Amino acid sequence: MEFRTAVDAACTKATVGLLDDAAATVDPFGSESYGLALVTGAAKGSSRRASVICVYDKKTKEAEVGGILDLPSPDAATAAAPAPSARPLPSAAVEAPSARPLPAAADAPADYPFKGDCDDACRTNLAVLVDADRRQIAALPDQVLQTLAETRGGDETSGIAFARMAAERLARATAGETGGEGALKPAGAVAAGTRACTVYWFGFLDKPSQKVGSHRCKIDKDETEVRVTKLTGDGLTAQFLPLAGDLSAYAGRSYLAEQTERDYDGKHPDNEENANFGNKVGLAGLVDDQLALVSIDERGMSPQDPTFFEVIVVDR
Repeated sequence: MEFRTAVDAACTKATVGLLDDAAATVDPFGSESYGLALVTGAAKGSSRRASVICVYDKKTKEAEVGGILDLPSPDAATAAAPAPSARPLPSAAVEAPSARPLPAAADAPADYPFKGDCDDACRTNLAVLVDADRRQIAALPDQVLQTLAETRGGDETSGIAFARMAAERLARATAGETGGEGALKPAGAVAAGTRACTVYWFGFLDKPSQKVGSHRCKIDKDETEVRVTKLTGDGLTAQFLPLAGDLSAYAGRSYLAEQTERDYDGKHPDNEENANFGNKVGLAGLVDDQLALVSIDERGMSPQDPTFFEVIVVDR
């Protein structure tokens, strides 16, 4: 907490000449030498939303910032991704999610973006998502495979190596590939309980791969749904949506501890207090019996980084 406070203060101060009403979203750990933050606010002298990347030197305690990155306005984002008629995923508290089935959808999309059969349940699950999130899931496999191809062969820990393998396994499963490294099972087969989980980033800034942090995650399941909740660090609550075969999507919401918006909501994709948090989607599955969640979501970055993806691995 002391580290995050120092990065927040230094990075916010460093953007005084660039942004008004600045707020920093801090990587909880940063890299080995630097703290990292994304600072958002209004571009100096205007109402235009913008972001600035900040790097904080852990030795000198000084912060440096890059140039202005334009962000789309919330109104433009909403117009580009209208909400479907399906109701949002059911509400849930962090520690004890309420167990309610997925809502029915009247406008289930006819086209399934991956190879394989998409039955009525699959189409209904996809229809819960707004168009922008369906497009993000459809773009995920190519982005993951391209980044892995460009960064393969680096010196990685066993945890990063597993996250890499799991991401590749899920990406290739979208093309109907059933072989290769890592046995794949549906995400819904994960056992309930609370255990360790780890966040990894690939293709972020100048790092091909990095461990972002170790946390605690909780799995809740009943006859109708399975949910994962990240209990420490920046929060995440998500529900698994079975697709074709052993492949699943996940849909949920990221949030800060003080934020009350914690469920996927097609009509309100951004958290009101901080638009760097909100709806989050990706692919999920059990790879060698460990739950892996893969996403290319990169809130607050504009334009989106075409090399970035995140993997959250939940221990057995």
